[in-house]
Amino acid sequence: MNISLDHRDEIVKRLTQDLVEEMEKNGVTEADLPKIADFILEKVDKAQNHNELITLLDQLSAKWPFFETVEQLERGEVRELMEDSAEKDLLKLARAGR
Repeated sequence: MNISLDHRDEIVKRLTQDLVEEMEKNGVTEADLPKIADFILEKVDKAQNHNELITLLDQLSAKWPFFETVEQLERGEVRELMEDSAEKDLLKLARAGR
């Protein structure tokens, strides 16, 4: 399933919030920022669907574990979308008398 630009922007916003929080905890230095920002900006625009976005978030949290929360949230949202889609498909089948 493709992701919207709004959803991609929301992910970047969450990543930015987590990055700021980590800086406030002194877990990330200002010297780390360009490397992290370049990684995010280089890859996030290439993510066209949820699987690609989760792959990006997986790579990101492997390098910088404090991003794991965003990854888990996205996995939960994808799971929810899949369950909703399956539920709708079952309802369609039931209505069709199958």
